[in-house]
Amino acid sequence: MEANSNDNYVLVLEDRTEVKNQQEAGKLIIVSGILLSDKSFF
Repeated sequence: MEANSNDNYVLVLEDRTEVKNQQEAGKLIIVSGILLSDKSFF
C-alpha cells in the first residue's frame, strides 16, 4: 500500500510541474508576442 501511495504522490508532483511549465511557456509566448508587436510599430 505504501509503495502505491508514494508512486501516486510522485505522479501528482510531476503533473503539477508540467502544468506550471506550460503556464510559464504561455507567459513567455505572450511576452514575446507583445515585444514583436511593439517592434513592428517602429
